Amino acid sequence: CSSAQSQGRSVEKCYMQGWRAIKRDAARVFGNNSAMAWEWFVSPAITLDNKSPMDLASAGNLQLVRDYLVRLEYGVYM
Repeated sequence: CSSAQSQGRSVEKCYMQGWRAIKRDAARVFGNNSAMAWEWFVSPAITLDNKSPMDLASAGNLQLVRDYLVRLEYGVYM
């Protein structure tokens, strides 16, 4: 939502949309296994500079977390 303010949306609203998108993407990748999704979310990952997706998302790097989920979904490990 880089253009959120120009479109009249609040930054907070965009941030919440990003969190909802991560939740939706994680549900698609991990299915009904919420324990596995939570473990993924809180565990550091080498591809994320040894940070957890939760750390990155909390710092506002929501798109990076979503990109990581897409790579997992398609089996691309970098």
